Amino acid sequence: MIEVSATPGRADLPVNAIVVPVLPLEALIDALDLQVGVGGQVQASQLSLVSPCPGWTVRDVMNHSIGVTMKFTHFAAGATDTPHAPPGDLIGRDHRQALRATARAAQKAWTSADLGRSCRLSFGTFSADAILAINLVDVLAHTWDISVATGVKIGCDESLWTAGLDAAHIVIGPDRDEGQYGQEIPVLPPATDRRRFLGFVGRHDP
Repeated sequence: MIEVSATPGRADLPVNAIVVPVLPLEALIDALDLQVGVGGQVQASQLSLVSPCPGWTVRDVMNHSIGVTMKFTHFAAGATDTPHAPPGDLIGRDHRQALRATARAAQKAWTSADLGRSCRLSFGTFSADAILAINLVDVLAHTWDISVATGVKIGCDESLWTAGLDAAHIVIGPDRDEGQYGQEIPVLPPATDRRRFLGFVGRHDP
Protein backbone atom coordinates (compact mmCIF):
# COMPACT_ATOMS: atom_id res chain seq x y z
CA MET A 1 0.00 0.00 0.00
CA ILE A 2 1.27 3.47 -0.80
CA GLU A 3 1.88 5.64 2.21
CA VAL A 4 -0.68 8.40 2.63
CA SER A 5 0.39 11.80 3.87
CA ALA A 6 -1.28 15.13 4.54
CA THR A 7 -1.47 17.73 1.81
CA PRO A 8 0.16 21.01 2.81
CA GLY A 9 -0.75 24.13 0.88
CA ARG A 10 -3.07 22.49 -1.67
CA ALA A 11 -6.67 23.33 -0.83
CA ASP A 12 -7.85 21.78 -4.09
CA LEU A 13 -6.83 18.25 -2.99
CA PRO A 14 -8.43 16.03 -0.34
CA VAL A 15 -6.57 15.98 2.97
CA ASN A 16 -5.51 12.37 2.41
CA ALA A 17 -4.10 12.94 -1.07
CA ILE A 18 -0.64 11.73 -1.99
CA VAL A 19 1.54 14.75 -2.78
CA VAL A 20 5.16 14.49 -3.86
CA PRO A 21 7.93 16.84 -4.85
CA VAL A 22 7.75 17.77 -8.51
CA LEU A 23 9.39 15.12 -10.66
CA PRO A 24 10.79 16.15 -14.02
CA LEU A 25 8.38 15.27 -16.77
CA GLU A 26 11.45 14.63 -18.90
CA ALA A 27 12.17 11.51 -16.83
CA LEU A 28 8.87 9.89 -17.82
CA ILE A 29 9.34 10.93 -21.44
CA ASP A 30 12.86 9.49 -21.44
CA ALA A 31 11.61 6.26 -19.87
CA LEU A 32 8.91 5.90 -22.51
CA ASP A 33 11.49 6.52 -25.25
CA LEU A 34 13.66 3.84 -23.66
CA GLN A 35 10.76 1.40 -23.66
CA VAL A 36 10.07 2.13 -27.32
CA GLY A 37 13.76 1.56 -28.13
CA VAL A 38 13.97 -1.73 -26.26
CA GLY A 39 10.61 -2.95 -27.53
CA GLY A 40 11.59 -2.02 -31.06
CA GLN A 41 14.37 -4.60 -30.95
CA VAL A 42 12.11 -7.39 -29.69
CA GLN A 43 11.13 -9.84 -32.39
CA ALA A 44 7.53 -11.05 -32.70
CA SER A 45 8.74 -14.58 -31.97
CA GLN A 46 10.08 -13.40 -28.60
CA LEU A 47 6.75 -12.13 -27.31
CA SER A 48 5.91 -15.60 -25.99
CA LEU A 49 9.09 -15.85 -23.91
CA VAL A 50 8.80 -16.11 -20.13
CA SER A 51 9.45 -12.79 -18.37
CA PRO A 52 10.81 -12.13 -14.87
CA CYS A 53 7.22 -11.37 -13.81
CA PRO A 54 5.81 -14.71 -12.56
CA GLY A 55 3.22 -16.11 -14.94
CA TRP A 56 3.69 -13.37 -17.53
CA THR A 57 5.18 -13.58 -20.99
CA VAL A 58 6.95 -10.67 -22.67
CA ARG A 59 3.70 -9.87 -24.44
CA ASP A 60 1.84 -9.84 -21.12
CA VAL A 61 4.38 -7.41 -19.66
CA MET A 62 4.15 -5.11 -22.66
CA ASN A 63 0.37 -5.22 -22.63
CA HIS A 64 0.27 -4.39 -18.93
CA SER A 65 2.76 -1.53 -19.18
CA ILE A 66 0.99 -0.05 -22.21
CA GLY A 67 -2.28 -0.25 -20.27
CA VAL A 68 -0.83 1.58 -17.27
CA THR A 69 0.55 4.35 -19.45
CA MET A 70 -2.72 4.66 -21.36
CA LYS A 71 -4.60 4.84 -18.07
CA PHE A 72 -2.57 7.76 -16.83
CA THR A 73 -2.54 9.39 -20.27
CA HIS A 74 -6.33 9.59 -20.06
CA PHE A 75 -5.93 11.41 -16.76
CA ALA A 76 -3.22 13.75 -18.06
CA ALA A 77 -5.31 14.61 -21.11
CA GLY A 78 -8.16 15.70 -18.86
CA ALA A 79 -10.52 12.94 -19.97
CA THR A 80 -11.13 11.65 -16.43
CA ASP A 81 -9.98 11.99 -12.83
CA THR A 82 -10.74 8.30 -12.17
CA PRO A 83 -8.82 6.51 -14.92
CA HIS A 84 -8.79 2.77 -15.59
CA ALA A 85 -6.51 0.72 -17.82
CA PRO A 86 -8.26 -0.31 -21.05
CA PRO A 87 -9.14 -4.02 -21.02
CA GLY A 88 -8.06 -6.69 -23.46
CA ASP A 89 -5.29 -6.85 -26.03
CA LEU A 90 -3.61 -3.46 -26.44
CA ILE A 91 -0.77 -4.68 -28.67
CA GLY A 92 -2.53 -6.11 -31.69
CA ARG A 93 -0.38 -7.34 -34.54
CA ASP A 94 2.45 -4.82 -34.12
CA HIS A 95 3.95 -4.42 -30.67
CA ARG A 96 6.41 -1.80 -31.90
CA GLN A 97 3.66 0.45 -33.24
CA ALA A 98 1.63 -0.04 -30.06
CA LEU A 99 4.57 1.10 -27.92
CA ARG A 100 5.29 4.08 -30.16
CA ALA A 101 1.67 5.22 -30.28
CA THR A 102 1.32 4.90 -26.51
CA ALA A 103 4.50 6.89 -25.87
CA ARG A 104 3.50 9.65 -28.30
CA ALA A 105 0.06 10.01 -26.75
CA ALA A 106 1.51 10.12 -23.24
CA GLN A 107 4.11 12.73 -24.16
CA LYS A 108 1.50 14.94 -25.80
CA ALA A 109 -0.93 14.65 -22.89
CA TRP A 110 1.58 15.25 -20.12
CA THR A 111 3.25 18.17 -21.87
CA SER A 112 -0.01 20.14 -21.70
CA ALA A 113 -1.46 18.56 -18.53
CA ASP A 114 -2.92 20.56 -15.67
CA LEU A 115 -0.65 19.42 -12.86
CA GLY A 116 -2.92 20.99 -10.26
CA ARG A 117 -5.51 18.23 -10.67
CA SER A 118 -5.80 15.17 -8.46
CA CYS A 119 -6.29 11.58 -9.59
CA ARG A 120 -8.55 9.17 -7.73
CA LEU A 121 -7.56 5.52 -7.89
CA SER A 122 -8.98 2.53 -6.04
CA PHE A 123 -6.14 2.66 -3.48
CA GLY A 124 -5.84 6.39 -2.90
CA THR A 125 -6.03 9.94 -4.18
CA PHE A 126 -2.88 11.25 -5.85
CA SER A 127 -1.46 14.50 -7.10
CA ALA A 128 -0.49 14.63 -10.77
CA ASP A 129 3.16 14.56 -9.68
CA ALA A 130 2.54 11.28 -7.86
CA ILE A 131 0.89 9.81 -10.95
CA LEU A 132 3.98 10.76 -12.96
CA ALA A 133 6.07 8.92 -10.38
CA ILE A 134 3.91 5.79 -10.50
CA ASN A 135 4.01 5.72 -14.29
CA LEU A 136 7.78 6.23 -14.32
CA VAL A 137 8.40 3.32 -11.94
CA ASP A 138 6.15 1.03 -13.98
CA VAL A 139 7.77 1.89 -17.31
CA LEU A 140 11.34 1.50 -16.06
CA ALA A 141 10.70 -1.75 -14.18
CA HIS A 142 8.85 -3.43 -17.03
CA THR A 143 11.27 -2.22 -19.68
CA TRP A 144 13.96 -3.99 -17.67
CA ASP A 145 11.75 -7.10 -17.54
CA ILE A 146 11.44 -7.08 -21.33
CA SER A 147 15.18 -6.56 -21.70
CA VAL A 148 16.09 -9.48 -19.43
CA ALA A 149 13.60 -11.85 -21.06
CA THR A 150 14.69 -11.11 -24.63
CA GLY A 151 18.38 -10.31 -24.25
CA VAL A 152 17.92 -6.83 -25.71
CA LYS A 153 20.39 -4.52 -24.00
CA ILE A 154 18.94 -1.64 -22.05
CA GLY A 155 21.09 1.45 -22.04
CA CYS A 156 20.34 4.95 -20.79
CA ASP A 157 21.89 7.71 -18.74
CA GLU A 158 22.27 6.86 -15.06
CA SER A 159 20.25 9.96 -14.20
CA LEU A 160 17.11 8.20 -15.46
CA TRP A 161 17.62 5.39 -12.94
CA THR A 162 18.21 8.04 -10.26
CA ALA A 163 14.87 9.64 -11.10
CA GLY A 164 13.28 6.19 -11.05
CA LEU A 165 14.77 5.45 -7.64
CA ASP A 166 13.46 8.74 -6.25
CA ALA A 167 10.03 7.95 -7.71
CA ALA A 168 10.07 4.42 -6.29
CA HIS A 169 10.78 5.72 -2.79
CA ILE A 170 7.82 8.06 -3.21
CA VAL A 171 5.24 5.54 -4.39
CA ILE A 172 6.25 2.41 -2.44
CA GLY A 173 5.58 2.84 1.25
CA PRO A 174 6.85 0.70 4.14
CA ASP A 175 3.84 -1.63 3.88
CA ARG A 176 4.50 -2.52 0.27
CA ASP A 177 2.20 -4.81 -1.66
CA GLU A 178 4.66 -7.52 -2.70
CA GLY A 179 2.18 -8.72 -5.29
CA GLN A 180 2.75 -5.41 -7.06
CA TYR A 181 6.46 -4.80 -6.60
CA GLY A 182 8.01 -7.91 -5.11
CA GLN A 183 10.12 -8.09 -1.98
CA GLU A 184 12.97 -5.59 -1.86
CA ILE A 185 16.34 -7.13 -2.70
CA PRO A 186 19.12 -5.54 -0.64
CA VAL A 187 21.91 -3.98 -2.68
CA LEU A 188 25.26 -3.46 -1.03
CA PRO A 189 27.29 -0.29 -1.61
CA PRO A 190 28.86 0.79 -3.78
CA ALA A 191 26.04 0.30 -6.25
CA THR A 192 24.67 2.20 -9.21
CA ASP A 193 21.26 3.82 -8.99
CA ARG A 194 20.15 1.34 -11.64
CA ARG A 195 20.90 -1.58 -9.31
CA ARG A 196 19.44 0.29 -6.33
CA PHE A 197 16.21 1.01 -8.22
CA LEU A 198 15.85 -2.55 -9.44
CA GLY A 199 16.62 -3.99 -6.02
CA PHE A 200 14.07 -1.67 -4.42
CA VAL A 201 11.32 -2.86 -6.78
CA GLY A 202 12.25 -6.52 -6.23
CA ARG A 203 14.48 -7.23 -9.19
CA HIS A 204 18.02 -8.59 -9.24
CA ASP A 205 20.22 -6.89 -11.82
CA PRO A 206 22.89 -9.45 -12.80
